[in-house]
Amino acid sequence: MVEGAMKYKQIWYNGDGSKRSEGFYRKEKKIGKWIFYYPSGNVCFTGNFNRKGTQIGKWECFYEDGKFKQFLCYIKGKECSERFYHNNKNIFMKFLNFLNLIK
Repeated sequence: MVEGAMKYKQIWYNGDGSKRSEGFYRKEKKIGKWIFYYPSGNVCFTGNFNRKGTQIGKWECFYEDGKFKQFLCYIKGKECSERFYHNNKNIFMKFLNFLNLIK
């Protein structure tokens, strides 16, 4: 196997041995689905990276107790569109500006 040419799974751990994150790498860049964890072991957030190692698509965030917190959307590594939050009582939206995608 030539390092960098193949896709391989990587799992990162905290000093106490708990899992910090896991996902795939190719050419030293994160690709595909990644999962990030709280020190408790519960999922903190999940999302995808494109082949260039840039955040893309829908990301899901969770409270430490495992309840859904919010969705985020990324295009070319920049947060875009609306954000959907859940504060354990109701759901509300915060709109973000698409102009940050224009260079």
